[in-house]
Amino acid sequence: MTQARPTVSFVVTVFNKAPYLPQVLDAIAAQRGAFAGECVFVDDGSTDDSLAILRERTSGWPDTIIVTQANAGPARASNAALRLARGAFVKFVDGDDVLAPEATQHLVDLAERHQADLAYGAGAHYDPGQPPPAGADADDAGWLHPDPLGFVLTSPPFNLSQVLVRRAAAEAVGGFDERLFVQDYPFLLRLAERHRFAGTRATVCYFPRQTQKGSARLTDDHANMLFHANLTLWLFCREHDLPPERLGLAAQRCVGRSWLYARRHRGRGVLSREYVRFVLDRMLPARDRDTALRRIRQSLGSFGAAPARRYAALLGAR
Repeated sequence: MTQARPTVSFVVTVFNKAPYLPQVLDAIAAQRGAFAGECVFVDDGSTDDSLAILRERTSGWPDTIIVTQANAGPARASNAALRLARGAFVKFVDGDDVLAPEATQHLVDLAERHQADLAYGAGAHYDPGQPPPAGADADDAGWLHPDPLGFVLTSPPFNLSQVLVRRAAAEAVGGFDERLFVQDYPFLLRLAERHRFAGTRATVCYFPRQTQKGSARLTDDHANMLFHANLTLWLFCREHDLPPERLGLAAQRCVGRSWLYARRHRGRGVLSREYVRFVLDRMLPARDRDTALRRIRQSLGSFGAAPARRYAALLGAR
C-alpha cells in the first residue's frame, strides 16, 4: 500500500512586487521534492505590473489560483489566500522572497520527523536580478523547539517565507489578525502558544538586499516595524491568560526596544523617560497583567505619533 504524498499550498500575497516576481515565481516552479503542490496568489491591489507578471508567468501552471482584490493589507490578503488553500501544509512566500530549491521538501520532512505544526529554517540575502547564493546544507535533521512561546515572545524570530505550517494549525488559531497591518508576528505568537515548532539551520529562503531608498518592504521602516512588534505584544498580553514570567518577558522586550530605538535613532540619553522606564523595568519586572500592559502601552510612544494615530481606536478599546 503506497502512502499518499503530502500536499503543499504555496500562498503568495503580492503588492507592487513587479521587480522581484520573476525570480520569486521561478523559485517556486523549481521546488524539488516528493509532494503535490498548488499555488494561491493574491494580488492586493497592486498599481505596478505585478498582476500582469503573475498571469503571464503562471500561465499553464496546474492547480493555480490568482485572486485580485482592492488593497486591504497583508493580513487580509493572507486570510483570503488561506481560505482557498487545500493542502495539508501551507508554504508562505512573500512577494519578493526567493525559496531555496529544496526548501519545501526539507521543511515538510522536518515537520513530519518531529510531528511539528510549524517548521522553520534560516534566511539569507540575495541581490535582485542576480542568482541567490548556494544554500546551506539541507541534511540538518533539525530540532523540536522546547519553548516556542518563549522563543517568539523574545523577538519576532523569522518571517513567513521561512516557515511551513500545517493548514489545520493555521485555521485553529483563526488565521491572521486583520486588526493589524503586519501579519506575521501575531500569527506566530498564537501558533507558538498552542503548537509545536521544529527548526533547522538550513537556509530555506533569501530576502532581497535593499540598495536604494523607497523600498516597499515594511521591515525597512525600522520605527514602524518596532511599533508593530510592541503593539502585537500589547494585544497578546491583553487577550491571553499568561503567567507572570511571560508577562514580565513581554514587557521587558518592549521597554528594551523602546529605549534602544530612542537612544540610537532619536538621541535620547540617561535622563530620558525611555531610559528611566528601562531601569525601572529591570529593577521591578512586571508580574501582573495591568503593569505589563501599562509599560508596553507607554513604550509605543517612542516610535513616533503616526503609527499610534493609525491604531487610536484599537489602543483606546477596553
